[in-house]
Amino acid sequence: AVRILGRKCALTRTGYKFLEIGINVGPPSYVEIAIRDNRGNELILSIETWKGLYEQRWNIQNCLRNHCKGNSITVGPLTVRFNKCIELAFDQLVGIVEKVDTKFTRFSNISSTVTDAKDIPNVICASDYFDKNQLLDCELLAVVFCA
Repeated sequence: AVRILGRKCALTRTGYKFLEIGINVGPPSYVEIAIRDNRGNELILSIETWKGLYEQRWNIQNCLRNHCKGNSITVGPLTVRFNKCIELAFDQLVGIVEKVDTKFTRFSNISSTVTDAKDIPNVICASDYFDKNQLLDCELLAVVFCA
């Protein structure tokens, strides 16, 4: 799975664990929220699950503190400050999912006409569908079609 237009929010002071929100490129594309670490481990969450975790953060933290040795997970002030940012990012990304699908389909159709895979990025860039001033176009090209 390829995630584009992502934003990362640190869940620890060191940034070892973080929350990432972005668009998982389809089709169909969709907004995805994941708790990740620097080792590549991730847990995919729905927006409803994220909101539930956020609302119950103190209960979860107290439960972990009472039943686990050490404090392996914390939902501290940094995470709390990001809650509105995450909701805003989610809503904005939902608003462009359809555009991601449209661009992905157009770029896929263009790439299917190219015989030499190394020429795909140049052919997409030269097409009328590619806008070098649009982040969506640039990320799709770099992450999906230049791999």
